[in-house]
Amino acid sequence: MVSTNEMKGCKTKYINLYFVDGEVWNNVYVDWYIQAEDEGEEPMLEIGSYLINQSEIKKIELIK
Repeated sequence: MVSTNEMKGCKTKYINLYFVDGEVWNNVYVDWYIQAEDEGEEPMLEIGSYLINQSEIKKIELIK
């Protein structure tokens, strides 16, 4: 699982996203970082119409 700082740092950037289940999304644009509002919630990344929970993300690779 990635840190919240890693998630915040990829807002409005293109990334390669590696999921814990082995799936990979290449060259995707992160529209927004959504902070958890309650203790029971997770921070999320908004990519297009998808909301990706922190626990689903294994690794984030910034594309330069």
